[in-house]
Amino acid sequence: MTSAVSDWEIGRRAGELPEGWAETTLDEIVVHKLGGEWGEDPRKAAERPDLVRVRVIRGTDFRHWERHRGTTAEERLIKPVSLARRQLAVGDLVVEVSGGGASQPVGRTLLIDEEAIRRAGGVPLICSNFCRQVRVHREIDPAFVHLALSYHYLCGRFDEHQTQTTNLRNLDFKGFLSIVLPLPPSAEQRRIVDKVAELMAPLRRVREGLVRVPEMLRRFRQADQATPVLFLTARDAVPDRVRGLDAGADDYLCKPFAFEELLARVRALARRQDRASGTVLSFGDVRVDLATHRAERAGHCLELTAREHALLVFFLRRAGEVLTRTRIYEHVWDERYDGHSNTLEVHVMELRRKLEARGPRLIHTLRGRGYVFGDAPGQPGGEGP
Repeated sequence: MTSAVSDWEIGRRAGELPEGWAETTLDEIVVHKLGGEWGEDPRKAAERPDLVRVRVIRGTDFRHWERHRGTTAEERLIKPVSLARRQLAVGDLVVEVSGGGASQPVGRTLLIDEEAIRRAGGVPLICSNFCRQVRVHREIDPAFVHLALSYHYLCGRFDEHQTQTTNLRNLDFKGFLSIVLPLPPSAEQRRIVDKVAELMAPLRRVREGLVRVPEMLRRFRQADQATPVLFLTARDAVPDRVRGLDAGADDYLCKPFAFEELLARVRALARRQDRASGTVLSFGDVRVDLATHRAERAGHCLELTAREHALLVFFLRRAGEVLTRTRIYEHVWDERYDGHSNTLEVHVMELRRKLEARGPRLIHTLRGRGYVFGDAPGQPGGEGP
């Protein structure tokens, strides 16, 4: 997180702490903790005038808290006496104690700040019954506690304090409160918080930009319906996958992934594009009918093997592009190119011979770069044998 927190980690292992630092359990600095409430359907407001309107923070609000700050919290109705006990204030922490899933441990925390209260628009904020409201001692910076707890969560240190059913995780809150936290002097707490905010600012800007990707893709699809799009992302939640696919993506692959799977998916997208394209490809006097597999030049049929036909189709789809040997081989042969086999050169030579029997050269070799299909590159000495 920062050099100071790293000092704490190193010092803790060595049995020492940075000067002026102490260690404390979370339980020792918490002065208020209370479960949340889900409340009643707001459509019952007319028949339940005794209830007040609130916004309830749920587990789904944690993911995009930095951007939304609770504006997506669900509107509900609760009793005034319950609100008096549960209303969230600036500096309160909200801890997720139930929910998650097989790949999503609970124990995430968020910090209620002035911006969250402002965005609530005068409607009180509370947390749901799947969360806990936590308030720390006034001499402790809650932003630092939030930072320290987030650090522990990302390091997997809450895993031992939770149980899991088939599709739900529950946090052992008593065990959670026993977590040991570093406690630097007050001024150092604020310095660490400010420094982390400074370091994280560029990352937050990038993340905010990524959020706009689905909308960018929608605009792209309005102009281009054909180009394959594959999302490669760490966002593995079902709503994220659905949003990406609905925006126009052809495939969606989540991290971590096997590189072999990525290549296979790219090849599948390329094959799908081939099937969706027009049935006739042509360049100059060369023509291939994809439906009948007939290839001809200058009106004369070309007797091609299956591999030569696939090679010609690949060249026709990318006429004018410089194509590396690796790219050609891995697409046409559908396997990795080891750089040693001369199979590609042999097939290119044979295809070139059959094409040149009916016209000038179209497959040009660019030394050290690969091949280009089309008119002569016009680079003196550019062609090889």
